[in-house]
Amino acid sequence: MFFNTYKLDNYLSKEFIDKACQGRIINVYPNLDNLLKEYNELLEEYEFSPILTTYGQIYERTINFPNDNYYTLHWNIDYAKEIIKQLNLQPLNLSVEALVNVVDEDNVDKRYFGMSLQNDEPIIVAYYPLLDGDKHHIILDGNHRVASRYKNSITSVKGYLLMPDEHYHALQSAIDRLLLIIHQNIIALVEFTTGKIEKAELDGMLDNIRKFKNDEEERLQNFFGSGNA
Repeated sequence: MFFNTYKLDNYLSKEFIDKACQGRIINVYPNLDNLLKEYNELLEEYEFSPILTTYGQIYERTINFPNDNYYTLHWNIDYAKEIIKQLNLQPLNLSVEALVNVVDEDNVDKRYFGMSLQNDEPIIVAYYPLLDGDKHHIILDGNHRVASRYKNSITSVKGYLLMPDEHYHALQSAIDRLLLIIHQNIIALVEFTTGKIEKAELDGMLDNIRKFKNDEEERLQNFFGSGNA
């Protein structure tokens, strides 16, 4: 089980959304307080949900917000590889110069650069548009391969690029998946309030919570029904 997965007391508040809108209020979402309360209750409900499988390499990444708020996601690399296989994705030639800006330096040890240069297995990159600024990619597997190639002036690396609806299924647990959906929904609420999206599009995004709950119930039923428990 993963601990200290999130702290979102400020982020999940009407005050945060108002500040994010920077005074541009075009639309008002009704019952916003109730929606945020529901999200907090769901986080408490799923915080200690069971991890149905414990095998495989895990990549962990923390997403930070103002006022020491954050959440941490965990991707299972074996899950990601299985998704790539199921979708029959083909490796791309990715720019090392572009990717070096998103290398997770906290997880890079230069002592392994020599070994990494010899590793020709394609890296795995997640497109994560929820991140602030222009760094919208997360290297799930291959930070050493990118960093070592950059140091040795190698311009490209083979890799798979997973879209949000693809790498979502590589997240390790229910709380990981819920945190990603809530982040998406808060951004959608800000965009609706500022007039960037219509109510129908917002409602479609918010409905992902219902789909999430149904999917998680089905995951549990399939797991326990298969005799894995």
